[in-house]
Amino acid sequence: MTSTASCGQTKTNKKIVIKTLDFSYLEGCETGKGDCKPIEIIRQNKQDSVILIFPSGGTVSDVYLHSTKNKKFELHDKRFAGQGKPTLNLTNLEDGEYSANIISCGLGGSCLVRLKTKEK
Repeated sequence: MTSTASCGQTKTNKKIVIKTLDFSYLEGCETGKGDCKPIEIIRQNKQDSVILIFPSGGTVSDVYLHSTKNKKFELHDKRFAGQGKPTLNLTNLEDGEYSANIISCGLGGSCLVRLKTKEK
């Protein structure tokens, strides 16, 4: 599998959706030698918390998320070694397609993320 997902609930019954991308998946996207299928994140409703976690790629890791519709939209996180994994909070984003990128000394690459709200 290219990523792992987990769900939980907060006290207000909002779900927490966590999607973790692994190193080999992103390396395959970077080199073109791996399966780089779009990542699908499905939430129950738009109030659910959605977190996208990247692997640490070296001394410094920068991660970005860009909308494929709105070129001015960008999320960014930068982590140095020992500060944990780079993480993007996708909570409250509109359903749609986004480009996720990582830039670091040990890993680079991008993939497509599809954020969807489950239809009732």
